[in-house]
Amino acid sequence: MSLFRQRSTQCVLCVCVTFCALATAVIATQAVVAAPKRWWRDPAMQQDLRLTSGQVRQLDSIFERDLPARIALHRQIAQLDRELLRVIGLAADAAVVMRMSEEVEHLRAQRNVRRTLMLVAMRKVLTPAQRTRLLGMPRSSAPVVH
Repeated sequence: MSLFRQRSTQCVLCVCVTFCALATAVIATQAVVAAPKRWWRDPAMQQDLRLTSGQVRQLDSIFERDLPARIALHRQIAQLDRELLRVIGLAADAAVVMRMSEEVEHLRAQRNVRRTLMLVAMRKVLTPAQRTRLLGMPRSSAPVVH
């Protein structure tokens, strides 16, 4: 492979990685802006789903139980995203970028698993009728559960 072609390939790779990193940073920023609200505390939602005060307390407890770990993961991801962008800006070696990118994605996977386990626990608090009603709500009124 000629030196020109090798440099050209490296430039294309660098541009692709930079684009992916920037897109990831934008998505991460949007996640911060669109922080989840505790939909079960909304009086209208409580009435629509006929949530009991005990269910509301249980949902709060489930949400709070793992909140510090979820916040810590969110901060780690944001910090590593910033560091990855900095490294990409320095035209770092592709192996370094790949290692850092894999680390960020591993943390995202951990965060997603924690969120999924939280949602499973929350689902168990609801009665079958409440779950059906929640799933049947139009997207605009259904809660965004993070």
